[in-house]
Amino acid sequence: MMDVIFSLYYIMIGQAVVSMSSNDFSFVIAFNGVVQSFRRLGWWKWIYCVSPYTYLIEVLGQAIGHQDIRCSDLEIITLNLPSCQTCSTYTDRYIPSFGGYLADLDATSSCQFRLTNSTDTYSSSFNIFDSHHWTNFRLVCVFTGSIFLRSLCPYTLV
Repeated sequence: MMDVIFSLYYIMIGQAVVSMSSNDFSFVIAFNGVVQSFRRLGWWKWIYCVSPYTYLIEVLGQAIGHQDIRCSDLEIITLNLPSCQTCSTYTDRYIPSFGGYLADLDATSSCQFRLTNSTDTYSSSFNIFDSHHWTNFRLVCVFTGSIFLRSLCPYTLV
């Protein structure tokens, strides 16, 4: 009888741990800068910095770095310009701040605008930069090592 009760006990403990861990995982994923961009995290930016998934995603994001993006005709945004302006004068304040590029700088009737021309500018909107890859790799190793050491602590205390 005691075997049956104890078996139910440790099975329920395992199920409780599994059901709680999904909440933690969802919390970490929601604040790592992919689901919601870093600029919009607001007060929650501190979680972005302490989450190991932030650095793991930034390391993995380097696989798409240094590539050109060519937009299809469906992805081009056509802007109607005010009179006496060219594409370059109309967008001269927007493009340095938010990125993108123009098909024809001197067009005066319809301006064809593309949101991005490289994977580096696209990934920077998610706060993923190529220059951070070795630092982020080291941080992922530190997080992994600290979890390993914390898992050994209960055994060394006994």
